[in-house]
Amino acid sequence: MVPDLSDTSVDFRDYPEKMLAAVDAVLEGRLDDPITEVEYNGRRLKYLPVNELLDLSKMFLTTLPQN
Repeated sequence: MVPDLSDTSVDFRDYPEKMLAAVDAVLEGRLDDPITEVEYNGRRLKYLPVNELLDLSKMFLTTLPQN
């Protein structure tokens, strides 16, 4: 069975990619309006200081496959 890659309802990203996107969404939201909580694909991030979010972002970036 070959997966249908045109199916946009399936998220083919791995865990680090999903979490990096969630952390980035929080950081980007802080640029305009302080956000203390974000939910992304059923995962919830609560308030973390910016320096901790940046550390998480770096950690997830290092776990991504190199293209």
